[in-house]
Amino acid sequence: MVNGAVDGVSDLSEPVLDDEAPRRRLPFSVDAVTVLSLLVVALVLIPSRYVVGPLGSAGTPAILVAAVAFGWYCASIFTERSTPLRGRQPVRTSIFVYVCAILASFVAATTRPISPDELQAANTALLPVIGWCGIALLAADGIPNRERLDVLLRRFVMGATFVAIVGIVQFATAFDLSQYLAFPGLKVNGTFISLYNRDGFNRPTSTTIHPIEFSATLAMALPLALHNMLYGPAAKRWSNRFCVAALAVAIPLTVSRTAVLGMAVTFAVLMPTWPRAWRHAAYVALLMFTGVMGVAVPGLLGTFKRMFLGMNEDSSATARTDDYAAVAEYFSQHPLFGRGVGTFLPHVYRILDNQYLATLVETGAFGLSAVLLIFVCGWTVARRSRRKSADAPTRHLGQALAAGIAVFAVTCGTFDAFSFPVAVSSAFLLIGCAGALWRITDPYGGAYVAVSPRWLRLLVGRGSPQDLVVHSLEPARGDARTSRPG
Repeated sequence: MVNGAVDGVSDLSEPVLDDEAPRRRLPFSVDAVTVLSLLVVALVLIPSRYVVGPLGSAGTPAILVAAVAFGWYCASIFTERSTPLRGRQPVRTSIFVYVCAILASFVAATTRPISPDELQAANTALLPVIGWCGIALLAADGIPNRERLDVLLRRFVMGATFVAIVGIVQFATAFDLSQYLAFPGLKVNGTFISLYNRDGFNRPTSTTIHPIEFSATLAMALPLALHNMLYGPAAKRWSNRFCVAALAVAIPLTVSRTAVLGMAVTFAVLMPTWPRAWRHAAYVALLMFTGVMGVAVPGLLGTFKRMFLGMNEDSSATARTDDYAAVAEYFSQHPLFGRGVGTFLPHVYRILDNQYLATLVETGAFGLSAVLLIFVCGWTVARRSRRKSADAPTRHLGQALAAGIAVFAVTCGTFDAFSFPVAVSSAFLLIGCAGALWRITDPYGGAYVAVSPRWLRLLVGRGSPQDLVVHSLEPARGDARTSRPG
């Protein structure tokens, strides 16, 4: 008996190999899709006007979640097993250039005579930038496979559908449901108009800040909703159709040119890639949709006609064209790095309803080039994913992501998009998802050989500094049996 006890102690003292030790796993785990899904919930469920008081406009719950995502991403770089820096990633490189442009603009602002209000605005503007970069980086490098990517995009479409339903109710009844979605501890950031009006029509905002942001966000989600309807599982056919219908109905109810422009870009990018039968069905559906909207909302089509044909007499349109002369003067003062990110205060200078002009003034030519690089990069990797894949759903998903990115890139010319957290966060999410799809469809499986120093590979968008080892993006077979992510 003593010998048995001694043998038992001896057995416990012997090291147990990891492969032989039983592992207890939780019923769920947290991955990048879980965090990004939480971000989507914060974007669509908590109205953007509610913020953490001391942080002001930069303190929306969604931005704080995005900042946490950026911190998580940065922390994971230093661990070989969890490092996201695996293989080439164009989105990562474009984000790195954008961060350099923002930092250069911030330094330029702090090294010139600057008012306390502008300095505070520059400091506050850094937090949203960190959040947007965290969204794109975590999506591009953190989404593990195509299945999890589809889960995230379906959740994004469902969230956009919720925003659309709230907006439809607001348009029809003038009742603001979003006022009941305030969480304890949050407060309204400044003055807020929950319901705008144009030509007698209610212009809904839903959980966003402005009708234009509302329409741009839904227009970015529309291509993905169409993708789910065309290639989603048969069991979800009707729910996917409902999402498309809700988004399509809600977008024109904002009574804005951005809404029409966003829908036009969506179909201009998607339809040329569809089979002829699909295109013919789409033409018929669009004609029927236009007729139904004209009957259901009398006067809506006439209002849109006057908005486009009478642009020369529209004060909002003429104000946008008047911005060019003023921007030229400000740009000539600080052409390379701009006045400083966030320092062009609307109540001191003027409102710029064009994000490209605002970026040019605040961050100069370098900043504008970095923003354009992000858009071009997102579009390119989405299109390359389509060309590299022989799978029809994957090819269409790449085109749908390209359409969503194109919608935001085009509509940035109609409003100061980076001032509206739901729209810009959604855009960076789509850009990150395009990078993830590009990585997942890589014909080499994302393998790379680490040969150069960390700082050099980070600069050119390559992997983390490991020995001469080829790494794979796919998890090990033993890890594939882990608990299902949330």
